[in-house]
Amino acid sequence: MKASLILMGLAAALTLGAPRLAAQGADGKAAYDKNCKSCHGVKGTPPAALAKQLKIVKWDAAYISARSEDSLVAVMKHGGKNMKGFDGKMTPVEMAAVAKYVKGMVK
Repeated sequence: MKASLILMGLAAALTLGAPRLAAQGADGKAAYDKNCKSCHGVKGTPPAALAKQLKIVKWDAAYISARSEDSLVAVMKHGGKNMKGFDGKMTPVEMAAVAKYVKGMVK
């Protein structure tokens, strides 16, 4: 009986805690697709006309590997040359997830 109660309590804790744990992490690809892809393209290559008009740099392995995840987050937060910042539009967790996703997309 006591073991059953312990198992039921453990099962309830795991079930109730799962959504909270999922909410703590952010899906970098989903956040990128929602906030970045329209200008930076699927893999960091912006549409040619937009790249020319807004002077968007194409990301390649050398460009991204020369930048830390923290520096990518800073650009997302505050903006860049022709890019508005996403502070208040994306959470810090989402920005960190996007930075990790971007670092991985050029490998």
